[in-house]
Amino acid sequence: QEFAAAAGQGASVDEIRAQAGRFTRRPDVLATELGEFTTLDLVACERRLIAAAVGRASEGVGVLDTRAVDRVIAKADRPLTADQTAVVREITARGRGVEVVEALAGTGKTYTAGVLRELYEHAGYEVLGVAPTGRAARELTERALLQEVLEWHAITSFSESH
Repeated sequence: QEFAAAAGQGASVDEIRAQAGRFTRRPDVLATELGEFTTLDLVACERRLIAAAVGRASEGVGVLDTRAVDRVIAKADRPLTADQTAVVREITARGRGVEVVEALAGTGKTYTAGVLRELYEHAGYEVLGVAPTGRAARELTERALLQEVLEWHAITSFSESH
């Protein structure tokens, strides 16, 4: 965000390259193994989030009644695939507190998130979605009907202030 704010409207390619060079030479900027860049603050935030998630893994939070899960799966707007059904059943049975679902584009992650949202809200839980980009956050909000979806940079700000 700082980089985008520093590059004025209509900045030349040379100006952008110079700004990128200054950014990557900052002492708090790290090169990743993939040749991308991150900051020490973001790495620290990610480590705190991972530690919090791992710390909840054995709490047994969010285990739902399998009959309720089966009813929602059966009444879904459209049938879930075998993989989507497995994800829903696994998440609702594990009780790990925090779950991450990763899959290729177009495999139905957002639809699956909507089914999970319905299950957990019906059981009295507050559901919060997390997305790495504004576009992904908008898609989760619109298609999974989540009331609140945070982007990674919003999580960074939130976790650092709490």
